[in-house]
Amino acid sequence: MLVGAYAAFKISGGPGQPSAAAITCHPQYSIAHWSIAPLDGGVYEMQTNEYNSSSTFAMCGDGGENFKITQSEISVPTDGVPGGYPSIYRGCHWGNCTKDSGLPIQVSSLEANASQVRLSYDTKVSASGVWDDAFDIFYTPCNDHGVSQSSCTQRTEPNREMMIWLSHNGPAIPSGDPTKVTIGGIDFNLWWDGRTMWYVMTSPSLTSPRVQNLDLGDFIKDAVNRGYIPSPSWYLMDIEAGFEIWQGGAGLQASSLKICTPSPVGCENA
Repeated sequence: MLVGAYAAFKISGGPGQPSAAAITCHPQYSIAHWSIAPLDGGVYEMQTNEYNSSSTFAMCGDGGENFKITQSEISVPTDGVPGGYPSIYRGCHWGNCTKDSGLPIQVSSLEANASQVRLSYDTKVSASGVWDDAFDIFYTPCNDHGVSQSSCTQRTEPNREMMIWLSHNGPAIPSGDPTKVTIGGIDFNLWWDGRTMWYVMTSPSLTSPRVQNLDLGDFIKDAVNRGYIPSPSWYLMDIEAGFEIWQGGAGLQASSLKICTPSPVGCENA
């Protein structure tokens, strides 16, 4: 099932589409509960991020921008926060910053040039368990994310969270009444709770969701226009890609991730 192909970006997946490449685990990149591993010399970080569970959990990769979940006994209520968000990120995740990320970038700059930050991502999912396949993106009024001596950090200042769900399975969905929005020709249901905005694809793939050259600035423009990002003077600080998991999750796989920023590092093959 081809979900969409558009000028701004492409989201596709399903029968007839090539499957995500097999990942061969390397011991150096095999991690369990609440662990991280640097990828590409620290340009990216892979993290288990099992922040709401102490169940058996393990993931691994081969050192590239990829991972697969090899074990997961996560089981938390589906009407609450997930057990974890195993993922790869670029930028600063609560003070732990990757190398040469090109972040932060001011929101006003991304409004003016939507393609300054582009996302490409290939995943493999299954119709079992309760999970979402999503980008998780953070914004703050800070311009250093705690790297310098500024008192403005992710922990001390308000922040906004943007999630872009490419696919999901099971009953866990944002609460409230969604608004229908279209970005780049793709239809989304949009939820908002005063801090977090969820852009949830209305026609997700349940096999191999993938995006190619998604212009993040198009979502930022929409969020600023709605007042969800308080001001164009705020900054994009962190981009993450992975799976929020409430139940199960073994076998979910992410590969070919490219988070392209103005930095010349980390997106050579995008």
